[in-house]
Amino acid sequence: MIIASDIAELEADLANYPEIFLKNGLLNGYIVVGDNAPSSDVIAAVDIAESISPSEMHISKLASEINDPYNTNLIVIGNGCNNVISRKLLGNPSDCNEYFDSGEARLKMYEHDGHYQLLVAGYGEKETRYAANILANWKYYDLKGDEMKIYLNKTETKIEVENELQYVSPSNETMEYVVEPTETSPKVPAETAACNGCNVDGSCIPFGTRLVEDGEPRYCDITRSLAAQKAKTEMCQNNYECTTNQCNDGVCGSLSEDLKETKGMLSKVLDWLSRIFGKG
Repeated sequence: MIIASDIAELEADLANYPEIFLKNGLLNGYIVVGDNAPSSDVIAAVDIAESISPSEMHISKLASEINDPYNTNLIVIGNGCNNVISRKLLGNPSDCNEYFDSGEARLKMYEHDGHYQLLVAGYGEKETRYAANILANWKYYDLKGDEMKIYLNKTETKIEVENELQYVSPSNETMEYVVEPTETSPKVPAETAACNGCNVDGSCIPFGTRLVEDGEPRYCDITRSLAAQKAKTEMCQNNYECTTNQCNDGVCGSLSEDLKETKGMLSKVLDWLSRIFGKG
């Protein structure tokens, strides 16, 4: 049995999931999706959250809300094209999808100064969704090693494994798993019948969750339906209602632009004072 005091001593190994991300039974970190991630990435994040800590709300963040991915525990959803944190974990490759072939996905563990990051990503939306499904159903899979590769179909260049996980080598600790085109991983067991949020493609999205649907930024409204995010200067009550993700004094705004405006005004005042007191 793994208790909270043991977590710091765990290796960055998939065999230690989800305990490696838990403290007192709750997620000790965040699940991160890209600012303009496809809705499937958001649904994947919800499925993973429900599978390890169904009672928690607001444990997900946008990539832009993470200043330093290496000083906290993160489960990062999506490839480098959809999530800047994923791209950073992969070493900022010039090609955002450099590490994935078509039909390929990965679960990859990282560790930095006692903090853990788990990348859940694939070549495209479909591949990422398969990887997330496997992680959300970790109880059904013998996960181990610091990396797991998932293939949606077989090719001559891939190791062929049917309906099982293969521990390839203790040296690089990589598993490979092939998913047949008609095969799907087990569905996450529903904890409750009611959805306290928005029902999207069979998954319950918490209130305030932001996602992109058909290229349009939306959020889960208290009406239990997806609503379009509001543009700058429109009235708001919560940050998630605004496309800028900033609601200031009841109006959608941009914190960065406000800071620039304030800085510009201060510069003018200082310049004016220097001209006055600089004379003589």
